[in-house]
Formats: sequence, C-alpha cells, structure tokens
Amino acid sequence: MNEGTKVDVGLDVHKESIAAIAQAAPGRGPARLVGEIGHDVSRLIKRLQALVQPDDVHIVDEAGPTGYGLQRKLQALGYACEIVAPSLIPRRAGERVKTDRRDCLREAELSRAGELKAIWIPDPADAAIRELSRAREDAVNARTRARHQRHRFLLRHDLRVAGKTAWTKAVGRCLGTLSFEAIGSQIAFTECCLAVQACDARVDRLSLSLVQAIQGWRREGVVRALCALRGIDGVSAVGLVAEIADIARFDHPHKLMGSLGLVPSEHSSGERVSRGPITKSGNAHARRLLSEAAWCYRFKPRVCAQVQRRHEDLPESTRAMAWSAQVRLTHRYAKLQARGVTLNKICVAVWHASWPASSGPWPRRVEPSTFLFQHSMSSMARAPRPRQPPRRIDEQWYLTRGYELDASPSLATAHHSIALNSFTCHHGQRRPYEVGERAVHVQLRIDP
Repeated sequence: MNEGTKVDVGLDVHKESIAAIAQAAPGRGPARLVGEIGHDVSRLIKRLQALVQPDDVHIVDEAGPTGYGLQRKLQALGYACEIVAPSLIPRRAGERVKTDRRDCLREAELSRAGELKAIWIPDPADAAIRELSRAREDAVNARTRARHQRHRFLLRHDLRVAGKTAWTKAVGRCLGTLSFEAIGSQIAFTECCLAVQACDARVDRLSLSLVQAIQGWRREGVVRALCALRGIDGVSAVGLVAEIADIARFDHPHKLMGSLGLVPSEHSSGERVSRGPITKSGNAHARRLLSEAAWCYRFKPRVCAQVQRRHEDLPESTRAMAWSAQVRLTHRYAKLQARGVTLNKICVAVWHASWPASSGPWPRRVEPSTFLFQHSMSSMARAPRPRQPPRRIDEQWYLTRGYELDASPSLATAHHSIALNSFTCHHGQRRPYEVGERAVHVQLRIDP
C-alpha cells in the first residue's frame, strides 16, 4: 500500500466480466465486497468514483489471460493499478475453499498490509517485440511436431532416415521422391510433407520479421551486444532482451537469476542445509534460451566466422568482454564435466562464475545490459554433487565437526590439544568436558 492511499481495491477479472470487486478501508477490519459487473471499464470507473477519488485508491489485480489492457486503461485515467503474480500471493495452509469473492477480498486485505509484490509490466513497444518472439517460438514447436509426425509415418512403413540429422533440405528432397502403393498412404504422406514445408515458411517469415522489428528499438544496442557471445545469435538475443527487458531493474545478478528460476531450491532449518533442483519458478522462455546457449560451451574457445561477422560493428570493449566470458564459461563446462556432473545440470550451472561477496551489485561505468552475460550468471548455484556415505573411523573421542565416527581413522594432519566445554562422540551424543581429559582436533581426508 503506497503512502497517501486510503482505500485498497481488489479485482477478480475474467474474460466476460469482473467477477468481484472488494474494498479494504484503512485499519484492521475485514474487507467488504462491493459487487460484480461486466467487463466494462466505464462501469468500473463509476464504481470506483463512488468509493474514493483516484488519488486515494490503490487497485490490485491478479495476472491472468486478459493481459494488461485493463491496467493500462486505469493507469491512463489516474488510478494506481498493479498486477500481482498468482504464485506470489500468500496462501493460508488450511484454506480448502477458493472462490472469486474470497480471492478478491484476500487481495484487498493483503494489499492493505503490504504483502503483495507487483510484477513488472512492459510498455506496448516491448510487449510487441515479446509477442513476436513468442510467436516464432510457437512456430518452431509446431514445426518440430510436424517433422515428428512425418518421421513416425515413415517408421510405421519400416522406412528410416540415415544420418545424424533428418531436418536438412537434402533429406526433404529425398523424401519427396518416395512413393506408396496405397493411395491413402500416399496422400497422407504428401500432407505431412506439405505441413512441414508450411511450418518452415512460417518460421522463416517470423524470423525475418523479428530481425526487422528491432530496427530503431530502444534496446537494439543491447541485442547487438549480446550477439557477441558464443551460442547467442540474433533471434536468441532478441528473445532474451524481450523477456528480461530492463536489466537495470535488478540491482544484483542474484535477483536476475531468481527471476529466471535458475537458483536452487532450498529447505534448510537450523544447522541442516538441504538444497534441491532449480526452482523453475521464473520466466521459462529466457531460461530455455540460456540452457540452449550453454551447449555451445562444450567445445574449445574460438571465434568462428559467424561470430566474427557479428563482431564487426561492436566496440573493442564488448568484444573483449565476450571473449573473456567464453573462456571462463568453457572452463566451467569442462570442470563440471570432469567432476561427472550430468549434462543437463552442466547446462544450468555452466553460467556460474565466482562473484566476490564484497563486490557491488553491478560494476560501475559498465551498462548492466552489456555486463549481463559476463557476470550476472554468477548467481547460478553449482550443480549439487552426489551425497557420499559417511566414512567410518576408529571408535574414539574426536572433535569431528559433523562427521560420523565409528571405525578406522584416515587422518590428513597431526592433532593438537585444545580446550572446550563439550564435544561430540561417534554416535552423535554430547557430554561435558572433564578436567584432565584431552580432546584432539582431527581433519578427515574424505576420499571422493
């Protein structure tokens, strides 16, 4: 709730109607239901004007398939309206009833308490580029499905495509010469081939439109800078910039990675630290682009001909930064692979680089958008190593710092006497240190 706001209003918007309108007055009293109307902005404005002036109202709405049209109209009329992600709305563990009215009342009360976090809303120009990028992604997925349908048809007729890939133009021309005895089979196969050709043409049109659409865009320079990196071409760079948009809104790379869902999940309590797979709670489109780009770093560092052409109009500082990032990320990939980490985890964790805890969020004199892939992936957690069984050492009293003790020791350094109040035995119990006893500090050599 912003300063000066007197009334918080929650909306539950549907395709054909605004199912519920709730008002939460200042204080600790429960919110009340105002009513429900059709999806008409003029009628909603009349309801809001009957409550309070535009400067004294704060409206919250849950993100949904209706987009940002209502929010932009209300904001143009002077109302403070925010969109809240459903996954970020606090839920009571014991609630088992969910209705539009309950959701609306809950949003108004949470907004009054300041418990809701608004999402970032792109302006119409950025939203148009993002819609075009996602349209091309949908076209690529449709082409993949059409290709799979064609090859499953061939497999049913005991025909197989030799070679490493079946998507080349030469393979397509070869498949065009196939003939089947049954008329129905021939027609079905021809339709499959025509569907693949139509999908190819659709992807080409959208790719060309995407490249032309960024000309004159305010983030065109960021797209050109990202193209300097290995594994990121023009289409991928446009997709990343369209999904992330203003990188400067993240004051630290850790927050950027959190918004993309590329941080490990964690359920820790007390001295127990338990981390799991990545959260995948952020932008799935940008996360996919980064994972695909990570595959290119399994090769040795080099600047191929395509990357050289993308470097032609870039300043020397950007090219040097791209080369430094490539060397570091290639080394990261090789190091993780040598440790035996699975490839899918490597593609997620390859962007992790050492980020000093004492350093600032973004380096000075460097635009955050240019600095994105140089250091922002540093917040990626390392791929978790497989948990090793505890080693067993001799049944004696040792200060072990969490290791289980039971059988023959494997010591790496000599021991020395220390003074302490209590220490841990081999089965995890603790007893007070008695006068005259000696404890030893042991460093265990844990063989991987």
